[in-house]
Amino acid sequence: MGDHYYRGISGLIFRLLSRLSSMPVAIVANSRAGRELHERLGYQNKHWHIIGNGFDLERFQPDRSAGGKLRAELGLETESRLIGLVARWDAIKGFDTFLAAADQIAESDPDAHFLLVGDGCQIDNKELNRLIPPALQNRTHLLGRRDDIPYVVAALDMLCCASQGEGFPNVVGEAMALGVPCVATDVGDCAIIIGDTGKIVAPSRPTEMAAAFHDLLALNIQELHALGAQARAQVEKHYAIEHIAKQYEGLYRSLAGDASSNSR
Repeated sequence: MGDHYYRGISGLIFRLLSRLSSMPVAIVANSRAGRELHERLGYQNKHWHIIGNGFDLERFQPDRSAGGKLRAELGLETESRLIGLVARWDAIKGFDTFLAAADQIAESDPDAHFLLVGDGCQIDNKELNRLIPPALQNRTHLLGRRDDIPYVVAALDMLCCASQGEGFPNVVGEAMALGVPCVATDVGDCAIIIGDTGKIVAPSRPTEMAAAFHDLLALNIQELHALGAQARAQVEKHYAIEHIAKQYEGLYRSLAGDASSNSR
């Protein structure tokens, strides 16, 4: 979350909860990274459970028509390639890495355009605008907050998670469910979630990220769609909302059974 989240009142709450963490009969983390972080913060419990986030595959469905519609909305040619980063404006989200990587492939991939979507990603954000290299001024599109994220992400050729820290990034799972391959930094559980359906790069390494962009841009549209289909299958197998709900149900039933046995 960034160091500032662990100071002040929020830091006090973390320390208090860590002292109380042995009391619950179980603690659920949505990622291995989340568990490891909280253990470093002092959380102690004998019964940890890792249950990932779940995704509604009815809501997040591939939409091949979205690409043409969004490109028309942005005034782009139909052959333009779209790489998007969807995140709130926060240093931990790696906007600097993403834009530096974009700058490296701007000349070799003249059809590539870059979308920044989320709270704070708008034209009046002076700090963000200073990060945009001159060569990308007309190829970086600041969409700000959008309430139609499935449509926007479905229109992308690839989604990037450039974060310096994550647990289980929902945006990666959503993009995969929409059939969009991902390039993500090796933070949180990104590598586990994505598997071999996208690219994993080291955090804060623009050149490595640019190479990953280039590799996916080199695929033709059929190959890109095939990779996206693999990504959706990965979510369907491991993170479909029904599958995750059953894991919670199983945990609750086991706890209820233990409580019933102890009351006899």
